[in-house]
Amino acid sequence: MTAEDRSAAAPAARAAPTTRGAFVLLALFLAYAAWIASAREVDFDFWYHMAEGKRIVETHRLAFHDTFSHTAAGQPYPPAEWLFQVMIYGFHAALGEAGIVLYKTLFVTAWGVVLVAAARRRGARLETAVAVAALALLAALNRFMARPEWVTFLGLALVAAHVYDEEEGRAGPRRRALLIAAILVWANAHPGVFFGVGMLWVWAMASAIASVRAAARGEIRPAHRAPALLALASTAAAFATPAGVGTLTFFLHHADVFRRLRVEEFQPLPFVPELGFIWLYIGLAGILFLLRRRDQTPFQRFAIPIFFLFAVRNARLVPLFIGVTAPLVPLWLERAVPALVARHALAGGLALAALASCAAYRVVETPRWGPIALSVDEQQVPRRAADFLDANGVRDPLYNFQGYGSYLLWRGFRVSTDARLPLYAEIIPQFQQRPFETINRFGLNVAVVPSPESPNAAFDPIATGLLKRRNVWAPVHRDDVAMVFLRRGAGHDGVIAERELGVP
Repeated sequence: MTAEDRSAAAPAARAAPTTRGAFVLLALFLAYAAWIASAREVDFDFWYHMAEGKRIVETHRLAFHDTFSHTAAGQPYPPAEWLFQVMIYGFHAALGEAGIVLYKTLFVTAWGVVLVAAARRRGARLETAVAVAALALLAALNRFMARPEWVTFLGLALVAAHVYDEEEGRAGPRRRALLIAAILVWANAHPGVFFGVGMLWVWAMASAIASVRAAARGEIRPAHRAPALLALASTAAAFATPAGVGTLTFFLHHADVFRRLRVEEFQPLPFVPELGFIWLYIGLAGILFLLRRRDQTPFQRFAIPIFFLFAVRNARLVPLFIGVTAPLVPLWLERAVPALVARHALAGGLALAALASCAAYRVVETPRWGPIALSVDEQQVPRRAADFLDANGVRDPLYNFQGYGSYLLWRGFRVSTDARLPLYAEIIPQFQQRPFETINRFGLNVAVVPSPESPNAAFDPIATGLLKRRNVWAPVHRDDVAMVFLRRGAGHDGVIAERELGVP
């Protein structure tokens, strides 16, 4: 047998004993995970998901076309995330905005627990697993938002942990059935399920290649059909959704559209000091991957480079790379530094230092996330602008800053764009390149845009153009988040006469 075959066939490593101090570290890690995830919600996309979830709950029906905008009304849009939408609306209905923060806190903390537990099952000390997982959570900090992608991040970590258990002979029929059930739930919550399906197919192919090589050497290997069967079953589960094949086309369309629209979070991971914590984790995992290749199975040698490329080519996918590597890095680290196993104090000190350093970095370098606050960031929500429109009976279709669209449609307004970028792949460039021509073409008489004081002003500078056209557009509301403009002579002259602002 070759080294790789011996590695694949080796029995699972026995986990190092857990000391009382290690349990204290585990408690500290859980507190750290919950704290780092429970900061004020800064994203604005989840409002669309809540609006869709509310509609599903109230009508008991799924929508397959857009009904929230006026620019893409009636266009196909499959319900590929309906289960997440019902869940996030349920959190909000029960707890208000605190429920939004609770959702991401629960999923991030569960993700951290999976990473630690999977590392322990590989045989790593709890202290080492905690140290690596603390850095892993910090490396995923930019993705701590109330989005359905956290179903995918948690799901992929579970799939990776299951494959590693399969390779060590730890998984049986019951766990395989549970995995397929989890993939079925995942498929109805987020189309990122295809990352998990793809991982299982990589495992099946790696296992098949290893079997062919063994046969060529004249070795007899026991038949192992689990990889292929699990890959097939997971594929079937991924399509067992109301959207059907539309889930895959939705997934692929997103990848293409986000690239064409040059969305920042979908661009290659920049090598800048502000993201040093991400590169620190990627560097640690990459170096240990190269140093400990003799400890890896064929599947690991295939899968890890694939997810490394995903992470560096698409900043949004860093947590996928973490989910695949974090169960393995602690044991690799211990084998590269044997003193971590031999000396309890060194291992515990490393874990405490990692937790303290990551917590300090979170406080000092990411102030925009703020302290623990069970609410949303008011700087991302045009709440007062929506209140103004409601109070003055203005319900016309809007031109709106794309980032405000999800909240405005949640409030019942017909928007020009919102978080569903694939739906507006052709419309967004028109608003960006020829804003006033496009506004006129759609016959829009109301505009909700970032105010000059807003951090979003740089992303939609049309407010300046509206102010220069005061003979046509009247500013009637301004706060530190948004401004509202009404077109003169379009049925709102009474509101303009009463509310027009004397802004420069």
